[in-house]
Amino acid sequence: MKEGKHTPKKSSALLSFWRWFDTEASVEHVADADAKQVDWLRIIPFLIMHLMCLGVIWVGWSWFAVLTAAGLYFIRMFAITGFYHRYFSHNSFKTNRFWQFIFAALGNSSVQRGPLWWAAHHRHHHRYADTKKISIHPAGTDLSGATSGG
Repeated sequence: MKEGKHTPKKSSALLSFWRWFDTEASVEHVADADAKQVDWLRIIPFLIMHLMCLGVIWVGWSWFAVLTAAGLYFIRMFAITGFYHRYFSHNSFKTNRFWQFIFAALGNSSVQRGPLWWAAHHRHHHRYADTKKISIHPAGTDLSGATSGG
C-alpha cells in the first residue's frame, strides 16, 4: 500500500497489527536499520501459538496425541520441502492439476502462506542468495541471521 494524499501514515502499533495479515504493508517505509530490529507487537500471534503448547499441563497428553502431532509435523515439513520448494519454486518434477491442488492444500496446512507467494519469495531469495544483498553463507552472519534470513 503506497501512501498518497488519501492514505495517512499509520502509527507504528497499527502498522504492526496490520502486518499480522499483510507482511508487506508499508514495506517501503521500513528503514534498513529497522529491518534488523524485532517488531515485538508483530510476533505476538506467533508467541501465543507456542505458549498454548503449555496447555498440555492442564489437559494432559496421550501417546495418540503425540504420534498424531509428530505425523502431522513430518507430513507438513515434507509438503514444504517437497512441494512448495521443489515443485512450486523449482519445477523439479511435473504433475497434473489434481496433484497440484493436493500438494498446495498440504503445504497450506503448514500455515506458511500460499504456494504462489512462497515460490515467488523463494525465487527472489535465490536471485540474491550469497550476494551482499542477502547473505546465507555462515561467514556472512551469525546462526540466528542465517536461519531467519537476516
